[in-house]
Amino acid sequence: MVENVKVGVFLSDCGGQLPKILDFDAIMGYVKGIPGVVLVERSSEFWRGEGIKKILDAVKRGKVNRVVVAESVPKLGEINIAQAVEEAGLNPYLVEVVDLKNGCAWPHRETPREATEKAKAMLLAAVERVKLLEPIEKIEFPVLQSALVIGGGIAGMQAAMDLAELGFKVYLIEKEPFLGGIAARAGTFFPTDDCAICIQSSTSDVKTVTPTSRKCVYRSGISEVPNLKILTNAKVVKVEGVPGNYRVTVEKRPRYVDESKCVGCNLCIEACPVEVPDDYNAGLKTRKAVYINVPNVYPPVPVIDEEACKFHECARCVEVCPSDAINLDQKAELVSLNVGSIIVAVGFREFDPSVIKEYHYDDYPDVITHLELARMIDGFGPTGGMILRPSDRK
Repeated sequence: MVENVKVGVFLSDCGGQLPKILDFDAIMGYVKGIPGVVLVERSSEFWRGEGIKKILDAVKRGKVNRVVVAESVPKLGEINIAQAVEEAGLNPYLVEVVDLKNGCAWPHRETPREATEKAKAMLLAAVERVKLLEPIEKIEFPVLQSALVIGGGIAGMQAAMDLAELGFKVYLIEKEPFLGGIAARAGTFFPTDDCAICIQSSTSDVKTVTPTSRKCVYRSGISEVPNLKILTNAKVVKVEGVPGNYRVTVEKRPRYVDESKCVGCNLCIEACPVEVPDDYNAGLKTRKAVYINVPNVYPPVPVIDEEACKFHECARCVEVCPSDAINLDQKAELVSLNVGSIIVAVGFREFDPSVIKEYHYDDYPDVITHLELARMIDGFGPTGGMILRPSDRK
C-alpha cells in the first residue's frame, strides 16, 4: 500500500449546468481542506478530451496517486478514466467516480443550499474511501469449465441456466427444499405485473433474444437443462482449493421422499395429521408436516418437515404411498464437487417490521408486510387471490 496518499479531485461542472444549482466555489474550497487532497481541478468534463488529459498529466508527474472524479456520465466515464490512468501508470482500482448531477444536483434543484451540502458529503465520502483503496493486480490462471451457484432464487436460477446453456457444467444448490426463493412468493412484480419467477432469456442465441425476452421457469423444464444439476435441501460445508479449481463439500439433508419414485399423487399430504404454520404463505394458513409449495418451481416432490413430523410414531404417509417413495430413515449425505468458479446468489431475508415500533406490526393483526399482501393477491395463495383482513378474514 502507498504510504503517502496524494488524492486528486477533479470536478466536472457538466458544461456549466451544475453551478446553476451547486455552489462550486464553496465545494472546491471545502474539498481543498480535506486531509490527503493535494490537487483540485475544475472543468466541463473529465472523462475525455482536455479534461482527461489533466488527470493523466497529474498522474504522470506524480502529483497524485489516488483519483476522485465528479462526472456527469459516471458509467461510461469510469471506464474511460480507469483505462487512461492505467496506461499512465496508476492502478485503475485507485479511482473513485461520483455522480453529482444525477445523485445530487438534479434531484435537489429546488434546494440548492442543501444540495451543495450533500455534494460536499458525497465528495468527502469518495475521498475517504479512495484513501483506503489498495491496488489490485490482474492475474491469469486456468479455470475448470464448471461452476457452482449457491442460491436457488431468481438470480441463482438465471445464472445457472445461462452458464449451462453456454456449455459449462453447473451445480445449483439451494438450502430450502424448493427453488424459487422470495420471487416465487412474490407472485408478480410491479409495475408490469409480470410473473416474478420469469427469467431473462439466455443470451447464447443473440439473434432471437430481445431486451424484453422472458423465459417461464415453470415451463422451461429447468431440471432437464443439459449440464445443470440441481441440489435442493443442501448447503456448502467446506470450500478448498484455489481460484479456478475449487473442491466443495455439500451436505444434502434428507428429504425423506425419493424424487425418482414419487408420482405426485399427494396422498401423503392428505393423510398427514400434523398441521403447522405455513412459512411459505407468510403464516396466513397452515400446512402439513409433509408438504409441497404451490406454485411449485422445482422439484415437484413433497418434503417432510423434520421438526413437525412424528416419523415412525405416525407413519401414515408411508402407509398410503403407492410407490414406496417415502423413507423415514433417510440420512444426510455429503457430496463432493470440483468446480472452477463459485457464484454466491443467496438473496435476502425480509426485514422484520416489528423492530420499528411505530408500525405496531406485533400489536395489530391487520398491519401486514408486502410479502403477506403478495401471498393474498396470488391466486395460488392462502386466500385464493382475495385480500382479507387477517383479524376476521373479511
